[in-house]
Amino acid sequence: MALNYAEVWSPELIEIYRQQSLISPFMVSNVKWMSAKTFHKTRASTTGYKTHSRAGGWNSGTYSQNDNEYTLTHDRDVEFPIDVADVDETNSTASIQNIAKVFTVTKKVPESNALFFSKVATAAINAGLYTSTAITDYTAANVYTKIKSALSKAKLRRYRAQGALICYVSSTIMDLLERSTELQRKIELTQIADGGMGIETRVTYVDGVPLIEVIDDDVFYNKFNFDPANGGYAPIEHAAGVVGSKKLNILIASPLSTMFVPKIQSIYYFAPGTHTKGDGYLYQDRSLSDVFVIPNGDTNTIDSIFVDLDTAEVGLEGVIIGFPTPVFNYPVGDATYAVPTSGYTVSGGISALDGIDYEINIAGTISKISSATKTGLGFDNSVTHIFGTLIKIPFTGTFDLAKVKYASGVGATPQAVEAADIYTIGTDKYLINFFGVYDVGSGVIANYKADADDRNIINVEYDEEVLTYKYTYVGATLEA
Repeated sequence: MALNYAEVWSPELIEIYRQQSLISPFMVSNVKWMSAKTFHKTRASTTGYKTHSRAGGWNSGTYSQNDNEYTLTHDRDVEFPIDVADVDETNSTASIQNIAKVFTVTKKVPESNALFFSKVATAAINAGLYTSTAITDYTAANVYTKIKSALSKAKLRRYRAQGALICYVSSTIMDLLERSTELQRKIELTQIADGGMGIETRVTYVDGVPLIEVIDDDVFYNKFNFDPANGGYAPIEHAAGVVGSKKLNILIASPLSTMFVPKIQSIYYFAPGTHTKGDGYLYQDRSLSDVFVIPNGDTNTIDSIFVDLDTAEVGLEGVIIGFPTPVFNYPVGDATYAVPTSGYTVSGGISALDGIDYEINIAGTISKISSATKTGLGFDNSVTHIFGTLIKIPFTGTFDLAKVKYASGVGATPQAVEAADIYTIGTDKYLINFFGVYDVGSGVIANYKADADDRNIINVEYDEEVLTYKYTYVGATLEA
């Protein structure tokens, strides 16, 4: 006979779920179901007082109800055939229990976390309740201030005053908080759920709001592909016409209006001969759930969530980056030239322009170039400002400097580079690229190339394979 294993082992499975789950404070089951997978929430609002007239009469007010339907769409299932040779009949239940534990801890719960974070992040972005900050812009000196700023966005103070706000942060943010000179509270290793079943992670408080570290950063993105080739979930890779996923730095939500709703949690075990899929045992697991952010009852708008995303997209991380130090000492022969590399951010994306593979955008303030640096690096006299980027060199096997070439401008002859032009991070090799620019008129930033179609374009070659990059300056200004 078929055994509904979820009913037999439900206490054990729930415990496994909560021990690993980061989102247990948002789990609800007391929704009013309208159909098989739809429920509704009703939020009421009224108008306020008006000045009373002693001549008699009452001011008329109005009330309204906002009825919103919510339909679950995250319907998932999997089955595992188990060969009879792998299961001892006298211990079959324990074997199924082990499968349930492994699947729940390593697949089911992480996917629920990923679903929660991505759905909340998407809702925040759609509502305009987000910022985008390069993770390198966070430092031990400013991380506490940035978090306090995030906690003051929208109507979050209202939920904070009710003690109904939770903030999740990446491990990088929590590491910086531990070294922060602004934060005076000790960061503890603690549990986040009641009843002794909370996952242990680092937690601290800012303005009474718990800050919870998301150690498993694979679940901390703004969107996922929930049907990759091997099942489960995965961040979305940047491609032509496809914006890649971005890691979350901070995510804030209120359990009063944000819900993880499980509808179906079914696990079945079939003994040999009770199914038609071979002569072994069969294990099946199905989950129907979803995440919803409920608008407030006053204006029927979402105001209880906020996210800060990294600027880098999956698939482009590490391809085009800024310098990790505020100043880079560029060696030229026996001399070195100090070049400022802070004040601006670097972000890259696959280009839709013909003949251009990647566009590199520079935002922020581009520093002035000193006369000594201008001469030492061989820039044209019209150049007034300078910025630098690191462009990852795609190679496999052993890196060969002789295979690297560089050219500036359309049709320019590629030139060999020197060892001093290579920047190493771990096993990755980057081409150091400093770019001299100036204002060509009306605040337009460009380099010395006379032809506008030829400006800001570089070619990087490795082993005769050439990638073409074009610099853009959306949000960039030149240092006064």
